[in-house]
Amino acid sequence: VMARRQRHWAARARLELVNQLGGLCVDCGSESNLVIDHIYPRTWSLRSVDQSMRVSRYRREAALGLLTVRCMVCNSKRGRPPAAPGAPGGGV
Repeated sequence: VMARRQRHWAARARLELVNQLGGLCVDCGSESNLVIDHIYPRTWSLRSVDQSMRVSRYRREAALGLLTVRCMVCNSKRGRPPAAPGAPGGGV
């Protein structure tokens, strides 16, 4: 029961974050099949954090302007994001 509540809470928090980030794919304007996309690659693994921690990290990254919203089609076309400036393999 607790896991179900946590999944429900995380799904609602994710939807709120998608809406906060504009609620549309930044590439094609689609409103469906939206995913939260990192402008730069994550420095943390999804497997290493639970859903509540993941939502907290997403909120912090959104506040820093490190996230955007894409539909699944545009996200798959984009491929792996470039490394952040100053990170190994990144820009200046």
